[in-house]
Amino acid sequence: MDLGWRSLLLFSLSLPTLCAALLVATRSADRPAAFWLAALFTAWAILTTPYIIGFAGAYSVYPWLNFAPFNTELWIGPLAYFYVSALVKAPPPRLFWLVPGISQTLYYIVCFSTMTVAEKTTFNATWHEPYVVPVETLTGLALGVFGLGRAWVLARNYHTQLEQTHSAADRFDPGWVRWFAVAMAVCVSAWLLIDLSSLWLGGISYVDNYWLYLGIGAVFLWLAFEALMRIDWVFPAPQPIDQDSSLGPPNVRSESLPDASSIRQTIEQSGWHRDENLTVGKLARLMGTNQAYLSRAINAGAEENFNRFINRIRVDEVCQLLAQSDASLLELAMDAGFTSKATFNRAFKTITGKTPSQWRVAQRLKS
Repeated sequence: MDLGWRSLLLFSLSLPTLCAALLVATRSADRPAAFWLAALFTAWAILTTPYIIGFAGAYSVYPWLNFAPFNTELWIGPLAYFYVSALVKAPPPRLFWLVPGISQTLYYIVCFSTMTVAEKTTFNATWHEPYVVPVETLTGLALGVFGLGRAWVLARNYHTQLEQTHSAADRFDPGWVRWFAVAMAVCVSAWLLIDLSSLWLGGISYVDNYWLYLGIGAVFLWLAFEALMRIDWVFPAPQPIDQDSSLGPPNVRSESLPDASSIRQTIEQSGWHRDENLTVGKLARLMGTNQAYLSRAINAGAEENFNRFINRIRVDEVCQLLAQSDASLLELAMDAGFTSKATFNRAFKTITGKTPSQWRVAQRLKS
């Protein structure tokens, strides 16, 4: 065996991903999501194994390795779906979606453990390559598209719901999951073109497939680092607000809703906006009112969701202090209730149209 540069390069992506799977599984604060993410990382590491050992010449030296249960394509899409579902506290998917992956693994285990080398060669030429591989390929691609599509939708809907209920929605924005789904969708598209060309047109070599796996490996490694950065996070469960049936007193009309300016005045006087984990439910309890009733009042009066409404109060407070204080921007932002400098800068620019530094300079020039 000769461990060439192709094997080493792919191994350099696969090994850190597998290590990340171990760390996530054992140290993550969100164990249900960590389990599925670790399973996803592991499935990918197993899937790259034939390329790592294949370019090293293992199959020529050890032909009995043929049909070793390294094919895990049918696991990738469903595991991505299960992971994001657990992460954003959505209803758990049906275990039915794992049946194709389990069936694929059992198929290879049986073929690997019950056939001789000669039988494997014959079976591969007469049955596996002509019939099993096309079905396996198309099923894997379909499950990949489904799983990644569902992951993207769940992540998007989660952030939208969180903006309605949590003042720190940006902190828990799983945007990296959406980008992962998009990146993987590009990889799946390339995978589809290569596999279809290989099945029906020919001319796509084992080496050409290598570059596709290398690209997907880079995407998985990026996801692993993103997951490790959030290993201590437990994403809050969104609090759905029924805007039709939970409006407090019966037959409440929009003109009877409390004025958004009075809600804001109460929040500012009490300093509740400085609570970095303020939610619409917590605010409703503090104000002695119904959560959905309060949410509707903010949406109707301020024409903003809860997250933007609270961040506007925080930004206005920081703006007042910027013109009067020499304290650092980060210190002022944290005192106002922001959870990070990035979240503060993003909210400040969105609301004022300027960065905090630009705003401070402009105000001092005026004075």
